[in-house]
Amino acid sequence: MDLVPKQRATHVAVNNGSWFDPNTWKGGKVPGNGAHVMIESGINVRYDRKSNARLKTVRLDGHLTFAHDKNTKMVVDTFIETPTGTLNIGTAAKPIQADKTAQIVIANEGKINTKWDPTQLGRGLVTHGKVRIHGAEKTDFVGLAQDAQAGDSELVLKGRPAGWKVGDQLVLGGTSYGWQGSDEDNSRFRDEVLTITEINGNRVRFTNNDIESGDNTVLRFDHTRPNIAEKNQLQLYVANTSRNVIIESEDGENTPIQQRGHVMFMHNPDVQVHNAGFYNLGRSDKTKLVDDVGQNVDGSNGSGGNIRGRYALHAHRTGAEDINGQAAVLQGNAVVGSPGWGIVHHDSNAIIRDNVVFDVAGSGIVAESGNELGVWENNITIKTTGIPWQRVQAQREARDRKFDFGFRGEGYWVQGAAQVAMRDNVAISANETGITVFGDSLDPQNDFRDKETIKVQNLPKSIRDKVAKPGQEEVDVTDVPLRQLSGFESYNTNSGMQIWAQMTNFDGQLEFSSPEPRTAHRARGLIDNFKLWGNHWSGLRVSYSSNLDFEEGLIVGNVEKPRGGDGLFHNHATFNTRYKNLNVKGFKEGLNVEVLNEEKDFTRSSIENSRFTDNTYNLKRIGDEAPREGRSDDFPTAFAIKNTVFETQTGNKAPKAQFSSKTAGGLAVTFDASASSDPDWFGAKKPSPQYPITSKGIAAYAWDFNNDGKFDDFGRQVTHQFGKAGTHNVKLQVFDSQGTAKTLLKAVKVEPKAYPNVFKNSSFSNTEKFLGIWQGNSQWSDKGWFATDGVRRSSSGSAILSKVGDWGNTIGQVVQNDNVHQGKQTLSFRLKNLEGSDKPWLANEVKVELWGVDGQFGHLPWEESGPIQVGTLPMSRTLLYQKTFGGEQGNFFDWKTFNANVNLGDGYDYLMFQVKADKTRDAGDVVALDNVRLTGAAPTLQPQSPTKLIAALKLNAKSGKIAADSSQQGRNNRGTLVGNAQWTQGIKQGAVAFDGTGDAIRLKNSADINQGIHGDRTISLWFKADDLVNPASRPQVIYEEGGQFRGLNIYLKGDQLHVGGWNMPSQESGWQGTWLSSDNVSANQWNHVALVLDGGDRVADGALRGYLNGEQFGEGEGSQLWSHGGGIGLGNVYGDTRFHTGSAKGNYGLTGAIDDVQIFNSALSNSQVQGLAERPV
Repeated sequence: MDLVPKQRATHVAVNNGSWFDPNTWKGGKVPGNGAHVMIESGINVRYDRKSNARLKTVRLDGHLTFAHDKNTKMVVDTFIETPTGTLNIGTAAKPIQADKTAQIVIANEGKINTKWDPTQLGRGLVTHGKVRIHGAEKTDFVGLAQDAQAGDSELVLKGRPAGWKVGDQLVLGGTSYGWQGSDEDNSRFRDEVLTITEINGNRVRFTNNDIESGDNTVLRFDHTRPNIAEKNQLQLYVANTSRNVIIESEDGENTPIQQRGHVMFMHNPDVQVHNAGFYNLGRSDKTKLVDDVGQNVDGSNGSGGNIRGRYALHAHRTGAEDINGQAAVLQGNAVVGSPGWGIVHHDSNAIIRDNVVFDVAGSGIVAESGNELGVWENNITIKTTGIPWQRVQAQREARDRKFDFGFRGEGYWVQGAAQVAMRDNVAISANETGITVFGDSLDPQNDFRDKETIKVQNLPKSIRDKVAKPGQEEVDVTDVPLRQLSGFESYNTNSGMQIWAQMTNFDGQLEFSSPEPRTAHRARGLIDNFKLWGNHWSGLRVSYSSNLDFEEGLIVGNVEKPRGGDGLFHNHATFNTRYKNLNVKGFKEGLNVEVLNEEKDFTRSSIENSRFTDNTYNLKRIGDEAPREGRSDDFPTAFAIKNTVFETQTGNKAPKAQFSSKTAGGLAVTFDASASSDPDWFGAKKPSPQYPITSKGIAAYAWDFNNDGKFDDFGRQVTHQFGKAGTHNVKLQVFDSQGTAKTLLKAVKVEPKAYPNVFKNSSFSNTEKFLGIWQGNSQWSDKGWFATDGVRRSSSGSAILSKVGDWGNTIGQVVQNDNVHQGKQTLSFRLKNLEGSDKPWLANEVKVELWGVDGQFGHLPWEESGPIQVGTLPMSRTLLYQKTFGGEQGNFFDWKTFNANVNLGDGYDYLMFQVKADKTRDAGDVVALDNVRLTGAAPTLQPQSPTKLIAALKLNAKSGKIAADSSQQGRNNRGTLVGNAQWTQGIKQGAVAFDGTGDAIRLKNSADINQGIHGDRTISLWFKADDLVNPASRPQVIYEEGGQFRGLNIYLKGDQLHVGGWNMPSQESGWQGTWLSSDNVSANQWNHVALVLDGGDRVADGALRGYLNGEQFGEGEGSQLWSHGGGIGLGNVYGDTRFHTGSAKGNYGLTGAIDDVQIFNSALSNSQVQGLAERPV
């Protein structure tokens, strides 16, 4: 409170009463020009007149209430409310009456006196206490009922606006861009500022503020939607910027920027600001670099020429410590004419709803620090300007260092963790983007960050355990999925939406690329139901991000004359991102996916159920830019295109699909589609690319290994494990730059083959440098040997681990095997272990290990921990072999070959071999390794007839209500059709159809299934869902048994397939439930699902597995099931059940059909499940 010390006050309120009553004031004088006013704590003052007295300062320790039923006006340079104060300008019960105004004018007293105010906090309204501001309610913005044309003299609205009056100012958002236009007269974005002259229902007449001569009662520009099939999905908006609570700079837009007022509600969340107008406020100029007082955050000297934090409407550090704490509320306000940002949400929990922001530089609504909490809902920003693109690159590094962002002209800027729920917001006429979600700069370790972490307790409950390990209290702001971004609309922008550095992981593996505390997880962010149209350059840009889903989006450029940008841009360091149900049209390149830094199955991104039309290239033009950092201007090798329509381009030649295959060992086969090509990969006018490419014009590769019409894998080279020998029809589909697809079907003969050696350079004949010891993890798989610095290669080709003076050394190798090697294998290696000391306690100790690992893993070779979990990434490991040589007992030898049998079962994602030598520092110590091999003979295939088949409902009947059980080992576990369940055509013969309203097949309680204790269970069936989207509000049950405390469930929720199990009583196993999910389900197609339970009397990892169309999609912990009643239901719930969201009872019927149900009291293997998925009854 240094600006307004008590002792400096010239007028002190000592009695309750009117501001204008002399009795209120000590000394009996009403404050006048130059007064320093203080209202003491406990004093209530009512401000009930308009006054032109030019107050210097107001210090509010008590209560100040503006009259709600009179016109009021205060002119003041600096208004400071202390923590004990309360400022009321209208209340919820008594808002400022619609026919009255309450006005605070921030006086322009020339340049700010920095000797008196060195931090430049004054010249504005700054509060630390309770604030209540309530203006009159009105419709903040509304859609037009139809397009508007230049020359129109009235607007036709979608509804009758509430609270609008003659004289109110409107802004009609532009829909076209004037390349030679000016922001001064709104001819660049072609927004129109109008003054209401007449209101007749939903029709509004006006004068046009930007027409200076001639007829000013009409529109200057067309305001139209593109002529596309989806036109009626698009909306034009007009906003009202007039409010009857007014806070403004004295000279309006003519006030010099550094002499303007600002508004800051700080350090207290007890703030509610409703229906107020903030006009021509703010001194932080986003067209210039930040220049703070004394020192900038990057350590450079600051002169205070352009300090941050002096904004038009600013919730400043009101508290972001508790998601359940009190939130500041900014609702229904209008911000007009700011040089740097409109509404600023800074280190606070705030609800920002129904606001209008117009004509600001930088960004319209901003989350500043990165830890903000709360809600942004139903806001609109219009005309956000920024610096020209020519200056952006020149200033980028300096701005990154100074934490100076949101300067290019964005409707919304969301910094850091993005833990604000953003719903149904609109951006119009943005110089850069409608919205930018900006996780961080690409060098957060060195660039300043206002908030580096966010509390785990402030994340949504549904993701806390996914994001952080038990006991972890904070995560980096860049490492969490955004909370919500739904229903966003933008038009007349350079780009609609940009996502930058959300969960950045430069190679898509293990930890995110953030500073400590680093983490790794699979939690995902969802951006859905968005419309980005009228984009002048690009639509959606996603860079340096991962684990994101974009769903239900319309992205439109110029369908008549596509310009030079991308509809959807996906950069080289964006991984594991899914695009679903998008409609992209009117761009030079519809989908531009860069060559990636790294390509792995688990980092793959995809587009599915989408549509591309009216683009010059539906995908992208390749080979016309020089390589960057080793990446060519080409297509990636493994991007997945699923069920997506690309408009056929006239004259485009179809690509040619070709592939070769070779055995990978066992029943695994490697397929290579590198020979596929596009005859016109660079267009008809230019037959060859300017720069070399390797794709030959093929944009994507999709593989169907069982010819069932569903693609099983994606990529130029893939390896597939078949479930049985014989001839398999394999289908390859390739896409060219226009999305034109060509399919090749070939018969591939699969025979059991010997397993080749897993390890590379096993004899150390290759002289390539060893990887560092820290690279002994899944991230560096398939890149050869990792070793400590003391390991060296001998001239004869072996690895020497001993070195005089070194206590010990380690060498190892990690291979991504993807379950190729299975069953019994032989591990062999040559080892030399010679001891040079006669002291037993200095004898060499050599430990040799082989690990099988599922999931990504870390590894600290200098510890004895083996593979370790990273973050919350799912990982399981098995020590397949371990033996120690030497030691005090003595076991020393010259070169000797060791062989060991190891059983890999169904295989592992990764195999890690490691040799660790300790106490090898003495002269004469020699430890060396050579010829490391893991191989296996060709498997002998035995017919796999699943045992313990206790229910087999083929569902081939054509009439009646009985679903017969043809199993030989069950106790006649037949089913009964109930409701309106109908026999229908199945995959080969019959099936049962359900309408979702109570139909089901019910099986009685059975000792085979649910009565008694059962640890092993496999449920196998085929299903077809009529619709995956419409029933998204409720699950569709396919199979369920049990009830709230014990049971199994297979169901659909939207387009997600879930399988789950639980056995909750603590006196049994206390299994609280595991649910696995996959989104690879297709509507109106037969899908095979299997749930496998391999449980014991205690909860154990890997006991529950889920399969879709023969491919495992997850595994999790589980146990056996104790006896449970409740019956068994197919196509609906029989009694009650549990979903991943909790227990439930009622109708959760499947709209679709079920065929060939088999229930086994045995846990089938991967290959057995795959066999069931390949041969329906």
